[in-house]
Amino acid sequence: MESNSPDYAVRVLNEIANIYVQQNVEYKSAESQKTLEFLEKQLPVLKEQMESATNTLNEYRNKKGSVDLDIETQNILHGMVEVKTQITLLQQKRDELRQKYTESHPNVIAIDKQIARLQDQMRSHDKMVKSLPETQQVIVGLSGDVK
Repeated sequence: MESNSPDYAVRVLNEIANIYVQQNVEYKSAESQKTLEFLEKQLPVLKEQMESATNTLNEYRNKKGSVDLDIETQNILHGMVEVKTQITLLQQKRDELRQKYTESHPNVIAIDKQIARLQDQMRSHDKMVKSLPETQQVIVGLSGDVK
């Protein structure tokens, strides 16, 4: 900015900066509000899904008798849940990036590669589950749904 009065120039530029910061704060606040509203809508749905999964698991255990998973099977289950969680988080991050960037953007490509690597791990866990006895396979699947 050019001005004969340095004080005036400073005031104008400070006002522009203040307006920019205020708009940025308002934008982030609006985005946060949208996210909060979305989460509030999802909470009852997720709670219902969790209750349904828990009931299904409990019914199966009652039908087959109490089935305890050995340490190895628990580790497989934990690994599966961990990988599913990571995939979900990366997919959410990818969706956010896709609102700003195209499919060919390096950040989107990097997330796609991470998701593919995790999906490979998930297939590996699935193979391990298929080697378990049928009852344990069902319990692992139902327990994974609950978690």
